[in-house]
Amino acid sequence: MAHTDHVFIDGMEVACRLGTTEEERAFPQVVSVSVKIYLPLKRAAESEDLSLSVDYAAVADDIRRSLAAGPFVLVEAVAEMVAHCVLKQPLVEAVTVRVEKRILAGIRAVGAEVHRERKKT
Repeated sequence: MAHTDHVFIDGMEVACRLGTTEEERAFPQVVSVSVKIYLPLKRAAESEDLSLSVDYAAVADDIRRSLAAGPFVLVEAVAEMVAHCVLKQPLVEAVTVRVEKRILAGIRAVGAEVHRERKKT
């Protein structure tokens, strides 16, 4: 199934312990998390019923709690954790997650992007 409808959270700043060395993970650093959350939106739009969509605030809170529980070695692991959090929402069919961190001089950001779909049961 092609996923086209989506809601999004863009550039959410989240503190988490992340890095390939113990020194890097010793203190939280701020990462930028963006998500595209794919689900059918027509019924929610027509009825203006939040229960037919996704509560951004609830998703953002879940992401923050999950990332605070770290630490993480790789930004890829952070992206996977965020995808897992979003896919727990019952109406979500798929999610694209982008995680960025600013650590290299002269480069705005480095990071990872993953796309995950709900497993068919």
